[in-house]
Amino acid sequence: MEKAIDFKKVVGGLPTAVLIADAKTRKLVYCNKAASKLTGYPLPKLIGMKADQLHPKDVRKGMVKAFKKQVNDSSYISETEIITEGGQRVPVAITTTRLELNGRQYQVGVFYNITLDVRLKRKLSAANMALRSQAGSMAKNIRQLAKSNARYVQLQKELVHERKWLQRVIRSAPDIVVGLDKNAKVVLFNHYAERTTGYKAKEVMGKDWIKVFIPHGMRNEIRKTWKQAIRTTGVQHHTNYILSKKGRKLAVIWDNIALRENGQLVMVLSMGRDITKLQEAEARLRESEEKFRGVAASALDAIILMGEDGRIAFWNRAAERMFGYSKKEAIGKMLHPFLAPGAYAAAAKKGLAKFKKSGKGPVVGKVLELSGRRKDGVVFPIELSLSSAKLSCGWCAIGIVRDISKRKELEEKLEQANKALRWKEKEMAANIIGFSKANRELKELKKKLEESETIYRELVEESPGGMVIVDTSGNIDYANRSLLRLTGFKKSEVVGKKFEKFVAPSSLNRAMKLFADGLHRKNPGPIPLVLHGKYGDIPMVYYYKIIRKNGRIAGFRAVLHPS
Repeated sequence: MEKAIDFKKVVGGLPTAVLIADAKTRKLVYCNKAASKLTGYPLPKLIGMKADQLHPKDVRKGMVKAFKKQVNDSSYISETEIITEGGQRVPVAITTTRLELNGRQYQVGVFYNITLDVRLKRKLSAANMALRSQAGSMAKNIRQLAKSNARYVQLQKELVHERKWLQRVIRSAPDIVVGLDKNAKVVLFNHYAERTTGYKAKEVMGKDWIKVFIPHGMRNEIRKTWKQAIRTTGVQHHTNYILSKKGRKLAVIWDNIALRENGQLVMVLSMGRDITKLQEAEARLRESEEKFRGVAASALDAIILMGEDGRIAFWNRAAERMFGYSKKEAIGKMLHPFLAPGAYAAAAKKGLAKFKKSGKGPVVGKVLELSGRRKDGVVFPIELSLSSAKLSCGWCAIGIVRDISKRKELEEKLEQANKALRWKEKEMAANIIGFSKANRELKELKKKLEESETIYRELVEESPGGMVIVDTSGNIDYANRSLLRLTGFKKSEVVGKKFEKFVAPSSLNRAMKLFADGLHRKNPGPIPLVLHGKYGDIPMVYYYKIIRKNGRIAGFRAVLHPS
């Protein structure tokens, strides 16, 4: 099954509160942990709450208007207050952005706690008011002026203290924090940026960020982004690659904001999150999915995946050919009523209840001969190999289905031939009349034997498990069609080659040890190994029997089944 990337993993750990609301209903559909911490509400209680309920009643009406304005604007920045679950009013700066997903409009709000900024503004405002008040009566109130000056000095100390505290926060932040002046030269470079890039702050301070960190082919594009950043107010978001000191390309998602004082640019503050490992994981996932799709598309056997709710979640081309239903017709249908004859309904319902809880069942891990029903209603014999896997959506059952109609016909013909042979043997034992008659009977018997041998060979070729005969030199003398289907190789690519060439190194030594131990037992048990297929590794188990000629070991015969 194909899975989309869950953006919760990206924003869930941000230290900044992020809330997402439906643009039409204004109800919250997602909040991260920082939002819960800021508002005091637990996450389950936040989800479904209207966004304007987070604001005090006296500002709520204005925020509803701002919310509606955001529906038509690409972004909106405001300062207001929220009220926590405990009733405490908290000043915040809100940056909201419009988002369209699956045809629906959403608003993404990033909330910053500006309590310290408001507190500082109030303190400075109080100090300024005190200074203005004292300026009018300076001559008469020297002592009061001195007190005011002392208060101002104290405020300055508090401001310096809070600035140092903010610097410590930036240095210890779990994200890359970089400050650039108007010429894109580095003026701030925190510890996390050092650890991520391999550069020390003293190595890059005053250096051109774009020349040092941006790959050569991307510099013109980043220059354009930079010019836009220094002209724009509000938070900007973008993703680009940077180079570490060792030359490694790192993917970083950035939040940029231009800081100004008296209308002049002080710096562009950029906060970045390294998403290189996330992109590498996504690439590995895509590669794995492509391999699976390639194997499933080219497989001769039907591959069907059933979710824990009993519905079909995957349906390959072989399944379409075998059952007559297209992928569109099959996906989402309840599997057992859709494909199985009614005789299996009760057992399937009972087994599904147990499968939902543990991924186990009476047929999981087994190879069974059952019956399937095609789209035209025809019931035909099948061989089912069933296994289970735990995915993010729950337990899934993976079934490999083979149409064994032809094999059953061959078995029936063989049985008829054997009956005929047994009858002829009895008839010949009781009625040996003349050499010429016996000779004719022997010729007919020989013909029947040849037919039986042909049928037997066909059964071996179409047996449910792969079969291989290996000589004492480790060379493959014979491989049946079932093994070739399992591995994806042609006969010319297998026969005459070393058997160990097709066994994964990780399981070869253990398989050889179990094989050696089994030589001293009459009925050696199954041996697990991983077989190299043309489209990937295949976990299997195999049973073997030693071949002897004239009392000496001439090789072994092995039957292999997917595990």
